[in-house]
Amino acid sequence: MEIESSNEFQFMDHADPEKELESKELHYRLDQAIDKLPAQARIVFKLIKENGMKYKEVAEILEISPRTVQTQLFRAIDKLRVSLRAYHHIYTQGTSSDNTTNLIVLIFFLHIFQFL
Repeated sequence: MEIESSNEFQFMDHADPEKELESKELHYRLDQAIDKLPAQARIVFKLIKENGMKYKEVAEILEISPRTVQTQLFRAIDKLRVSLRAYHHIYTQGTSSDNTTNLIVLIFFLHIFQFL
């Protein structure tokens, strides 16, 4: 295991190429899902989660209320969660595995909140 040199620390497990490929596929699917969000939800999501802005700052930029920012962010996260569930269903071919589901949800939230 090594630590990738960048502004953020990321652990790369080169011992299991299958897991690395699965992680890359999940990140790719997540990026696709983010790109498919409605315009305002996508902008709000990226400003908050990728740029680390506060609700009030986003509200001022977009000329909407902080409550609308919060609503758009929650809607974006919900749509992304649904997209990941669909990916999980396809990936596991309909088998039910609570551990796999929990892992996918955990990776999803780690990916989203790594930008804070």
